[in-house]
Amino acid sequence: MPLKQARCDTCGLANPERWLPRFPSELIFVVGGWSKGRAQSTIETFDHRVNRWFQFQSKEVKPRAYHGVVQWRRQVFVIGGLNLAYYLRSVDSFDLDRCKWHHHSPMHVTRAYVATAALGDHIYAIGGHT
Repeated sequence: MPLKQARCDTCGLANPERWLPRFPSELIFVVGGWSKGRAQSTIETFDHRVNRWFQFQSKEVKPRAYHGVVQWRRQVFVIGGLNLAYYLRSVDSFDLDRCKWHHHSPMHVTRAYVATAALGDHIYAIGGHT
């Protein structure tokens, strides 16, 4: 049975915006990570409007790497991860309007290399190592 020919001549015509490059409406956040043999607690933001990176330090952010980060309801959530010695189950968020960190109830299990997503009224932490 021969394979069907793809109809690429009509791909994207119904919704051409779908295939255009995207820019964030405000900032890109990078929280923590692994550098120089240890977990980091730095926070970096990129503002594409001025094409510049900004770096911050906060005592409220504990060093972590291999964690999940997701934006939900004007907050950036940092979920799980790994510090130098332990897998983490912590959940913290940064309120973009008040510029303040919040600590939330921890997950039931530790997770590093975790995938995170926000959908509707929920945040999901999927997979990872425990």
